[in-house]
Amino acid sequence: MATIELDPDFNKNNRSVHITGEVYFDVHKQYTGGKKIPFSVHSALQTIEVLGTKFNVNTSGNSEENVLLTEGSIRLTHNRYGTQVFIKPGQTGFLGKR
Repeated sequence: MATIELDPDFNKNNRSVHITGEVYFDVHKQYTGGKKIPFSVHSALQTIEVLGTKFNVNTSGNSEENVLLTEGSIRLTHNRYGTQVFIKPGQTGFLGKR
């Protein structure tokens, strides 16, 4: 079972959600005042930042999460260590609790 929770400040300037389980996103680019507004997905282990893309996030495992990118590009940031990785279409990013 998946859950998606909107950030309390979700609006045209802040597009941030918190998830558990497996969720597929199709995120369209959004602008305000000529500036791109990022979309962020937060889970127990990572933060995913996108500007317009399609990807699947699976947080169902007890010790691992993965992200499969189908279109666009995303940046994964490990919540504990701050390590960042850029993912391209067709790639899967894996994060463990270790």
